[in-house]
Amino acid sequence: MNKKFKKYPSFGDSKRTHDYAGNVVPKNSEYVILMGKIDFIKAGIQIANSYLSKTEHKEMLNFLSRKLWQTMGELSLGKIGKKVSDPVSQEDIKQVEHWIDTFKVPDSFVEFTKKKAVYLNDARTRWRQIEPELISYGEKYPLRNEIYSFFNRAGDLLFLLACYYENEKD
Repeated sequence: MNKKFKKYPSFGDSKRTHDYAGNVVPKNSEYVILMGKIDFIKAGIQIANSYLSKTEHKEMLNFLSRKLWQTMGELSLGKIGKKVSDPVSQEDIKQVEHWIDTFKVPDSFVEFTKKKAVYLNDARTRWRQIEPELISYGEKYPLRNEIYSFFNRAGDLLFLLACYYENEKD
C-alpha cells in the first residue's frame, strides 16, 4: 500500500528528518547541512541554466544537476543503491574534462558583469564552497574519490562557462 505524501509532514517539527535510507537524523547533523548545501548548488545551476541559450551548455548544466542528485542519494545511503543508478564515475570526470578542453582559458583576471556570466559564476562559487565540506565529511564517512574529482572539475567547467558568456558578443 502506498502512503500518500503529506503536504506538511509534522515529523520535522521534532527537529529530525529522514535520510534516503530511511534513517532518522537530526536536522542539524553534518549530513543534513551537507545536503542543504548541495541543494543550494543545484538551485544555482538551475538559475544559471534558465538564462543560457546554447543547447550544448544547457546540457552540460543538466548533466551536472543530475550528478548532484545522484551524489546526494549516494551520500544519503552511504553507498550506491536504490535509485542511485548512475553515480559519478571516471567517465563522467573525463566528460567534464572534455568540455573544459573546448573552452579558452582567460589570459587575465575576469570580472563578470553580464547576466549569464554572473549567474554561472554564482553557481561556481556555490560549487567551490562545498569542496572543503566534502573533505570534512569524507574524513568521517567514506566517500569515493570520483566525487572529489568530479566536484573539482565541475567548478572549473562553471568558471570557463562564465568566462565564455562574459566574452560573448551581445
